[in-house]
Amino acid sequence: MKTRLFVVMTVLMVLGLMSAPVVAQDCPPEVAKAQEMLKSVSTKMKASRPAKALAGSRGQDVQAPRGQDVQAPRGQDVQAPRGQDVQAPRGQDVQAPRTARLRSTAFSNAGRLVKEAEAACRGKDNASAAANAKAAIELLNYLL
Repeated sequence: MKTRLFVVMTVLMVLGLMSAPVVAQDCPPEVAKAQEMLKSVSTKMKASRPAKALAGSRGQDVQAPRGQDVQAPRGQDVQAPRGQDVQAPRGQDVQAPRTARLRSTAFSNAGRLVKEAEAACRGKDNASAAANAKAAIELLNYLL
């Protein structure tokens, strides 16, 4: 589900970039730099995403072979011995870090800031355009 959300958000951002208008000449240079960085981060994120054919493949067979007995023999103990700890130690983080979600959020926020900078530039508000572009550049530097 998270991967699908990331893919959908990335595709929407790329489509939004394709339809983005060219920045006027009187806009601050930060706006153009933010647009270029957004495009380069978009292509880098697209290149680092695994291929769809490889994403769902697994190296091991999940189902047991039909000819073999799935249940353990009656003479063997199925449960772990009581002396061994089955749970992970509390000091270690069991969950994977959520970097993909953070990167996706940072990328979408940077895209939003670039669009706001373009809109401010069209509205002749260069101070707001520069501020939004600088904020977008900071987010994009995080993604590089």
